[in-house]
This record gives sequence, structure tokens and C-alpha cells, in this order.
Amino acid sequence: MTIKTLEYIHKSLKEAEYKAKTQYNCARRIENEYEKHDTDRNLIKQQRAAADEYMHEHLAALHALEEFENHEC
Repeated sequence: MTIKTLEYIHKSLKEAEYKAKTQYNCARRIENEYEKHDTDRNLIKQQRAAADEYMHEHLAALHALEEFENHEC
């Protein structure tokens, strides 16, 4: 692989990790707002499930990024 390809992959992984982290944080904030305002329990449960899914995506992206950065050429 060329340096440009590796740089592109690295940039893409960083962007994916950042996006998933941002989505997770937003989903948790919404969940907390729902709980604070005593919103319908079913809606809170759905929001929690969405936040959990974003956390799984974030961790997958983070692990891929760490593996890429720690890989020796």
C-alpha cells in the first residue's frame, strides 16, 4: 500500500470513531433529558437501546483505529 492509501484509511477510521462517539453522546443526552422530564418509559427504553447501539459502533471503530495505529509495517 502507498502512504496516501494508509493516510486515507487512517483518516477514515478517525472520522468513523469520532462520528460514532458523537452520536453516542447525543443519544445519551437525549436519554437523560427524557428521564429528567419523566417521559414515557417505553421511549426512554428505546433511546437507551439506540445509545447502546451507538456505543457498540464507537467501540468497534475505536478498536479498529487502535489496531491500525499499533500495526507495525
